Amino acid sequence: MTRATGCWTCRVRHVKCDSETPSCRECSSRQTNCHGYGPRPVWMDGGTLEAAERSRIKASIKENFRRVRKRQNQSRQRSRVPQPAAQAEPQFRGTDARRARFASEDRLLSPSIPLLQSITYSLDSITAYDNLQQLACDTSPASEPILFYPAADNVALFRQPTASEDNSVGNNAYEASLLMHYFDQVFPWQFPYHNPQSRTGNRGWLLQLLTKRGPLYYATISLSSLHQNAMRGINQESLQSQKAYDRHSTALQELCEFLRSEKSAELHQDELLLAEFLACSTMLMSFEVLGGGQSDWEPHLNAVYSIIIPKPPTTFLDSECWKTDNHMCYPSEDLPHLKTCGTSAGLEFLYANAIWFDIISCVSTGKAPVLPYKSWLAIKKLKMEDVMGCNNRILSLIGDIAQLRLWKEDMDKQGLLSARELVGRGQGIESQLEEEIMKLSSEKDEVCPLPNVFPTVMKSQANWISHIFALGALVQVHTIVSGPLPYLPEIQRTVQKCIDLLSARPCRCSLQGMVWPLCVLGCMAEPQSQSFFEELVSNMDKEYKGLGNSSTVLQIMRGCWGLQMGGRKDCTAAMSELNIHALLV
Repeated sequence: MTRATGCWTCRVRHVKCDSETPSCRECSSRQTNCHGYGPRPVWMDGGTLEAAERSRIKASIKENFRRVRKRQNQSRQRSRVPQPAAQAEPQFRGTDARRARFASEDRLLSPSIPLLQSITYSLDSITAYDNLQQLACDTSPASEPILFYPAADNVALFRQPTASEDNSVGNNAYEASLLMHYFDQVFPWQFPYHNPQSRTGNRGWLLQLLTKRGPLYYATISLSSLHQNAMRGINQESLQSQKAYDRHSTALQELCEFLRSEKSAELHQDELLLAEFLACSTMLMSFEVLGGGQSDWEPHLNAVYSIIIPKPPTTFLDSECWKTDNHMCYPSEDLPHLKTCGTSAGLEFLYANAIWFDIISCVSTGKAPVLPYKSWLAIKKLKMEDVMGCNNRILSLIGDIAQLRLWKEDMDKQGLLSARELVGRGQGIESQLEEEIMKLSSEKDEVCPLPNVFPTVMKSQANWISHIFALGALVQVHTIVSGPLPYLPEIQRTVQKCIDLLSARPCRCSLQGMVWPLCVLGCMAEPQSQSFFEELVSNMDKEYKGLGNSSTVLQIMRGCWGLQMGGRKDCTAAMSELNIHALLV
């Protein structure tokens, strides 16, 4: 095993490792034994010994967290100036009461809506950090999954202010600054190709939901706080970062409260509730991606699936905002129309996110898309390039490729794989990709000056981004049909085309949202081309100060190149071998 994959302790925990010697920071900061980077330990057997060691590690980290939290509480108590209870910081208010109420629940009731039965968050999967194992919604042993059931009382997703609580955003100057940091810095990091002059360009719906101070609010400021700390070079063990995790925990607590309540049955009837739930899930996934995106994002995506699947794409066409031909969805001063149009634009944005995550995650999971992506992407007014940079046609073909991979694996397992049928299916997708690439290459750049406040995508840039994704998809088809062989002429040609395009990158176009094609193409680069991708992604990691999963992409590419010396490996196979479950967004 190489140090690039991290120490054995971090590997069994599925967390990002900095590979420092003699002990990594992830282990030393939590005062647990770092098993180093040598040969595979005897206990790493995939069975009882590994389970026992994992339990020991978790218990050690949990105990260390209790000690740290106790010291922090004592320190805060010593430095705290006596003040009326009503002036306490809102993000901490009510937490103890909620924990006490959840701890006193004797039993859980039946689910409020059937589709939520399928949503389970185990304490291992809900967080990449062990300190979140103290979630208030944990009413079952740590080894058992938590089901979202309604509580005895009805808890609204949008909390109403109490007599002792001022819910205005400006009540806490620091939290207000975090919201500003989110809109100015974090949102462009999450969505570098978002077009502010598109139908989904008006972010007023998001601000409206944030003022409700529900789980979305806490998920957003926790993400913003962690991003801000990283930009300032504040390490994860600091008190500031601990507060970010506290807020993240609060978001999860309140989301659990809502999903336990009878109010959850109204998700499909109330667009505001639906929008906040989807937005909160997006923030929680981004929180994981910020730290490398190697684990713990899947439960949130599964929750999104369970909400979206029962709602067919045709329901969007009933919205008045969808019936208009206006380029931008800026509602009028009429309040009912304001709510309908603004929320519909928000849902359009959030559904585009869900479809994107669903299709892009397939390269990591090795599965096919869960959502009916063809139906969604066939909606002409749902323009993925305005949200994610890549157009609907290319994204739909990437979904088809995931379907092709799964079909090939299933047929192979059954001993029924027909090489002729595989080639035929692959050529069908390949010809469509080639046609789209020709269109993208031939279309002339269009000059469309846009404001410089947010990263924007002109048509020329959207074409360039779609072109890169199309080349990544083309390499995927070649590896599925012909095998993951970097020396194949068709793979060499495609990788070289990508290198040429990247070398001529538009100056205003960020690479932040390009990790999926860079990883797919980089893994299939010949040795003489590997340095190009390695240098490119390394510079990305430095430019973005380690934010996001560029370091994870670097780890996957290097691991894949090493594995190719002993056999045929592509991006998906390499992630499986390296035990990396990355969300490449």
